[in-house]
Order: sequence, then C-alpha cells, then structure tokens
Amino acid sequence: MNRLTSQQQAVYDYIRQNMVQRGYVPTVREIGQHLGIRSPNGIMCHLKALEKKGMIRRTANRSRAIELAEPLPGNQLSWQIQGRVAAGKVLMLSDSFQTFEPLSALSGGQLPFLLQITDDSYAQQRIAAGDMLVVHRSDAAQERTPQAGQWLVMQSPGTGECLLATIESSVAHRTVRPLSESPYTTDISHYQTVGVVVGVIRLLGVPS
Repeated sequence: MNRLTSQQQAVYDYIRQNMVQRGYVPTVREIGQHLGIRSPNGIMCHLKALEKKGMIRRTANRSRAIELAEPLPGNQLSWQIQGRVAAGKVLMLSDSFQTFEPLSALSGGQLPFLLQITDDSYAQQRIAAGDMLVVHRSDAAQERTPQAGQWLVMQSPGTGECLLATIESSVAHRTVRPLSESPYTTDISHYQTVGVVVGVIRLLGVPS
C-alpha cells in the first residue's frame, strides 16, 4: 500500500473516527473545518489521493458517498437468538442458536444514520422521546419508488428545513404528508427525499 502524507493520514483518520463514533461520513466542509483547510478543492485532492492509494472508495453523485477499504470495528457484531416469545411465554432454546446481525440487517449494504427523537411529537405513531430512527440515505442512482406506509426524511430545497413524512395511497392517487400535524401543515410536494426510515432503536432503563 502506498504511503500517506501527513495531511492524507489526517483526513483518513478523521473520516474513520466519524464513521466509528457517529455512524456516518463527514462532509467535505466538516473535514476542512476540522483540519483548518479552507479550500474544498484541497480536501477533494486528498480524497482523490486516498482513493487512488486504495484507502477509500467513492461513489459519484452521492452525498457522503465514501467507504473505507478496511472493515470498521464491530461490523461483524452478531447476537444469538436464544429463545422465542409467544402467548406470554418465553421458550428458551438450549441446542440450536440462530444469530442476528443488527448492523447488517439495518445497513442494507450502506451506512445508515440515526435521528434521535427528543419529544412526544410522534406519540400517535408509538415513537417516544429517546427513541432513535435508523435511516437509509436516498440514493438517486438506485432509488426505488417508496411504498405506502413508509416513513421518509424530507427536505425543502429552498430552506433546507427537514421533516418526517409518510406515504398514503388510494385507488386514485398517492400523497405524501407530514407525520406530525404541527408545526408542518403546508404542502410538501416539492420536498426532496433525504432518506427512508428502516428501523427504531429503543434503549430501556438498565438497573445499576
């Protein structure tokens, strides 16, 4: 593997740190601010060099579309399914254990990001404060038509304002409406899809 310059190493380390700690790739602007590099072109030169040296992979026309060539810690996390619950009873399995890989199940082949719920705006959807929504970023190159009932993260191209929305379908037409009635009650037909919610993480209190 080709040797990295100190600046290339710093860019790589910051990208890797963000992916491990925050779960997503920093933007070019964030990398520049962290390293004190004002020119976006300067960052792009470092990214191209890292790609050429086999340290990262990039996908054109996608936001934050950077993957590390090396696996991240915890990517092979696997939990054992040691029992099943039905009709109020728990059946423990003593011999054959199935496994569940949460990162693989939630990633869908890409690195998702999380949205933390901080109030009870979505209580009607049984989403509580403290829950985290797992979101797949929208990929224009591979985007599929969203299905009725799916939750979307949508953004106004004019103001940059984001909100959660859902798809409603009838015989006549499909509509997209905000999940929360307030404060977003305006037409959002011009909003762009940022991502699709694929899961919810809820951490219960653990006795100390």
